[in-house]
Amino acid sequence: MREILSIPLAQFETLTNQLFVSLSTVSPTAASYPFSNSLTAPDVESFVQCEAALAEALNQARLHQIKQRRIEQLKEEIVSLDWRLNDICEQLKKDKSELEDIIREAEVRVKAIDRTEKAAIPADYILAYAQNLTNSTSAPLMDTNPGPDQLAPPAFQGPYPDDAKLRQGSLGRSGARLTEPVGEARIVGE
Repeated sequence: MREILSIPLAQFETLTNQLFVSLSTVSPTAASYPFSNSLTAPDVESFVQCEAALAEALNQARLHQIKQRRIEQLKEEIVSLDWRLNDICEQLKKDKSELEDIIREAEVRVKAIDRTEKAAIPADYILAYAQNLTNSTSAPLMDTNPGPDQLAPPAFQGPYPDDAKLRQGSLGRSGARLTEPVGEARIVGE
């Protein structure tokens, strides 16, 4: 860019020095210039051409400055987008690790569900096994001597009625005797 401006400026400087030397009388300073032998002033056309070249160079410099400003704006935009991209990449890495943890946990759960489904025991089998256990197990032992701050436990009843209670039904709970003669009427519970 400097070369584009320096050439017309150097040419303009040469023309103006030549003009001033031609206008002045021969002096010790004028003798030092190489063109001091010719005392004729440069023609106006050379000044016009030099001025047009300088105007063209200034126009190119102005366009160059506009483009350079646009380049600087784009650089700043690229830097800000690069920072934003880095932030997005970091967030994606964090989210990826969280998703991998979730996927691992889900795979463990799916395997556990598959094992459970493969090892499913039919309800009939569980009920039959429970029935077998009832014949060989008993209720937990009761502490007959509760402490001073403990209440006496109620009489233990299993979680299900035994055969005798099932046979007695509501009559058994009321205390009625089943051995009375048939046809005798009375109020239950008296």
